[in-house]
Amino acid sequence: METVFATTEGVIWKQNAEWILGYNHYLGSCSIFEVELLGILDGLAIIQISGYKNVLIHTNSLESLKLCRLAVWLVRSQLYKL
Repeated sequence: METVFATTEGVIWKQNAEWILGYNHYLGSCSIFEVELLGILDGLAIIQISGYKNVLIHTNSLESLKLCRLAVWLVRSQLYKL
């Protein structure tokens, strides 16, 4: 697996295409897969702090998307057990 010095960046938009904010984050040495995941995580953290409840993620990494879907399923399955 290739390791690179990486940054992640993203833009958060409202549903009506109104720009909310852009962000970037220096990640240091990590794999491309980690960059994709951390980019999604950064965006989700900002959205949560901002109080938004619905999100649509755009990514070109199928592996990252599959892992996100698995994480959501695991969280939901644990909540149903409570």
